[in-house]
Amino acid sequence: MGVGAIARAVALACALAACAPTVEPAPMPVVYAAPASPWPAPPVTARLGGGAARTAPIGLPIVAATSAVATPLTSIALIDRRDGAAEAALSGRDERGPAIDLIDIDAGVVRWRNRTAAVPTVAVGGDRVWAAGGEVVVGLDRATGQERARLAARWVTLGPAPLPPLVAVDDGLAFIEGDRLTATVAAPAGEPTAAVVAACSDDRRYLVAWRDGQLARWDLDGGAATVRWSVASPQPRRVDCGAAPLLVVATHEVRAIDPVTGVVVGGPIVADDGWVDPMDPTRVELATVAGVEHRDRALGPPTTVVTVTATRLLAARGTRRVLGGGDGDPIALDRDTVWVLAAPGGQAVIALGDRAMLAGPWRWPRVSLAQQPTRYAWPITAPTPPRLVAPAVTLVPDPPLVDVPAAMMAGLGVVGDPEVQLVGATLLDPDDGERLYAVALTGRPDDHRGAGVAAFDLHVDRFRWLARGGCPPGQPIAIAVTVGRIACGARGDGLGHGAVQVIAADDGRPVWSWRGATVDAIVGGAGVFAIVAGAEAIVVDAITGVELARWRTSDGYVPRLAIVGRAGDARVACLERGAGVIRSRALGWLPIAATAIDGAAQALLVTDGRLAVALGDGSLYVLADDGRAVAAGALASSWLPRGAHAVTLTTTARGDGGVTAIDATGVVRTSAALAQLRLAAIGARGADADAPFALTTVDGELIGLDVGGRAAVRVALPDLQTPTFATVVDGHPVVGAVLASPLRVVTYGW
Repeated sequence: MGVGAIARAVALACALAACAPTVEPAPMPVVYAAPASPWPAPPVTARLGGGAARTAPIGLPIVAATSAVATPLTSIALIDRRDGAAEAALSGRDERGPAIDLIDIDAGVVRWRNRTAAVPTVAVGGDRVWAAGGEVVVGLDRATGQERARLAARWVTLGPAPLPPLVAVDDGLAFIEGDRLTATVAAPAGEPTAAVVAACSDDRRYLVAWRDGQLARWDLDGGAATVRWSVASPQPRRVDCGAAPLLVVATHEVRAIDPVTGVVVGGPIVADDGWVDPMDPTRVELATVAGVEHRDRALGPPTTVVTVTATRLLAARGTRRVLGGGDGDPIALDRDTVWVLAAPGGQAVIALGDRAMLAGPWRWPRVSLAQQPTRYAWPITAPTPPRLVAPAVTLVPDPPLVDVPAAMMAGLGVVGDPEVQLVGATLLDPDDGERLYAVALTGRPDDHRGAGVAAFDLHVDRFRWLARGGCPPGQPIAIAVTVGRIACGARGDGLGHGAVQVIAADDGRPVWSWRGATVDAIVGGAGVFAIVAGAEAIVVDAITGVELARWRTSDGYVPRLAIVGRAGDARVACLERGAGVIRSRALGWLPIAATAIDGAAQALLVTDGRLAVALGDGSLYVLADDGRAVAAGALASSWLPRGAHAVTLTTTARGDGGVTAIDATGVVRTSAALAQLRLAAIGARGADADAPFALTTVDGELIGLDVGGRAAVRVALPDLQTPTFATVVDGHPVVGAVLASPLRVVTYGW
């Protein structure tokens, strides 16, 4: 074929190819949505806080690589891989039952889903994903997710590579080699297998165990383990034996121990945590009051210090680490470069990739049935200057002591329904402090039966009504009221069983209902309800039930939000990307203010119609409508919204229970300490600024404290869980309690 013919053939082939339809690959479905609100980040209009500026990492989705992965799992456990590729195994549940996802952290892809293991993952290493529960250990193929081993054993630990997993069988111990158990080795006489805290090797395999204040090395010789040495030691949180000496991390100290002799060769050093430097296994990093210290493995003097306050290691890979910050927010480190992050929130478990991070279930301070993994890009913005931050403080100085009257017994009060056996959450109508509502249970709630809602008129001492179906089937979780509508939320045992029933406040008749994944909280105000389900917030119209807005939090944690009304408009404030953002219903949820928070935001509160932000360092800031903030005149480890005030309960240096309340301007209005009484809780409170405070002591007594700091009432309650309240009735301060069997309300005025 000549050159011309070849050219013509090539041209014809190109023309045909151009005419052929282009086949686009099918998009991979999103399994876990990116943690972000649907709106663009609003411009910052103000700042508050005295801590480090927060960096908001970019939220990323997680998609499915296979059609077998269709629905998200609720997170139960997240385990990252100790070697090789950046992968993590997520244990969870969906409506079909338990399952395990293997997630490529950097690619953001669920590689496979396994439904046969039916127990949570415990380790990922080599070519296996290990899951265990009770007397079962399951090995899954890391490449395919197929089950390769199912052993009758109890999981113990996975040591440093190349050690295989260690399990307990009856009263002995065995390794898993080739998906089979090695010969069982008996524990030393009188020692339980549960004492083992690490599996190690030098010239041979050995175990490290702790029991009754003694740390010991067990050598594995033949069919029985023998104790080589035993030394006094606090209970270890973690033992690293990847090199010598051993690094033993306890709750508040770290020490180095010679693995051959048991002699302490370094420390103890006071530290909140310690771990092997991921850049150099001969060095360690310690989280101390001076910052993150670099030392040699024998815990010699620090060579360098990164001046940030950290409490624990969350994840490490290569040069990158994520630490738990002293005020609650995570800290990202790349070598010694620092970012203080605004996400993930809620003390989440973290798994690191080379370019991204995966946050699994949060365990504190709240847990949700609907929590899902969240994925973030490693921060690329300017780093945060390192700095130490002070821990949260309590109020100083101690409040003044006040006299407390003698206790009296609770009376019969206003009797309602005699069949009510238990009373749950209690609240006062924010528009009428003389109207009281309470969750009332006539039996144990289940998937077919819910709780009721009872209403009392305190002005005329009258039981108004009991709506037996006022709460949906399931465990009652929350109750809220606004514009004559009461919303009660309940949830079942699994995902997909959350519900809200809304009833009319005048007679308890049902108005509308909502169904969703779960219910973790309900916030009401200004004619709307915000339903919290995992990391999602759903805002609905209180009158009609029509959904107005829905978003997932940017920090992947349960939404922290508050609602206020302004001239017929509902303003919803929430934490987004390290800022407190106020959005307007009248403007289609566009932001009207965004206040950057230099510190760890703990909660959003409403006091007398004003928004406030509580930070992890104990400070409280009251926000104006334009987002400008004024610091309150007190510091406390926690703040509670109670009517027109924000309140904190403390224990003084003398051991007395103290209470301090600030008004909507941040000024301290009430300060008192109750001699020889410790406080456990503070009850619901009416919106009137002159309403007293209903304090419950650890001994189950109700103390009525007026806004001037005078204790006027002291009542012995049937038990510590009795709901209490405080309000103003016909111009007079009143405290009371809601009791059951029969349902009744007792009040005390002065």
